[in-house]
Amino acid sequence: MQPLPRPPLSLGDELAAVHARLSGILLTEQTMDTALQLITSLAKDTIVGSVGFGVTLMRSDGRPATSAATGEVVDTLDRLQYGLEEGPCLTAWATSTVIRIDDLTTDGRWPIWSPRAASMGMRSVLSAPMEAGGTSWGAVKVYAETTACFDERSEDLLRRFGDQAAIFVSNVQTAEATQRLGDELKETLRSRDVISVAAAW
Repeated sequence: MQPLPRPPLSLGDELAAVHARLSGILLTEQTMDTALQLITSLAKDTIVGSVGFGVTLMRSDGRPATSAATGEVVDTLDRLQYGLEEGPCLTAWATSTVIRIDDLTTDGRWPIWSPRAASMGMRSVLSAPMEAGGTSWGAVKVYAETTACFDERSEDLLRRFGDQAAIFVSNVQTAEATQRLGDELKETLRSRDVISVAAAW
């Protein structure tokens, strides 16, 4: 007798499972990348009609970059936004609002980026900011090849994925800052000890 299939998890349970898989792991850039890839994969599979999902963060040089993506099409569309300095992902990040495009062939908010994205077969786009602890860490976005693909439920899902991604990024940044502070404190104490020993001579 075949075992009955397990019922699918709710989104909240899926996100909790991702969090559980990563809890207790040392927070580093590598584990942050792993977390973002898990969230990215889950988001693409959860948001109906999606053909690609990605996460945009700020690089150390102050420029945006795609930190996690489900495929080359997302990287290409994102790089186009960064190069042109216009697009829904950048606007969602800058304005802390969810941006929805129902048809790239008629939406005129990004007059250079939108026609190019449409020429690649994309029609709908949804972007949301990544915010945690009062800080905007970047943006998440999802692409689709059909018009009017996304709705209010899609917006809610994307916000939740963005919030989860922002929490991971915030935690890693906090852990790294704490590590740097600890290293600086150790160096200060070591230097003070060296000076004290030298003064005693």
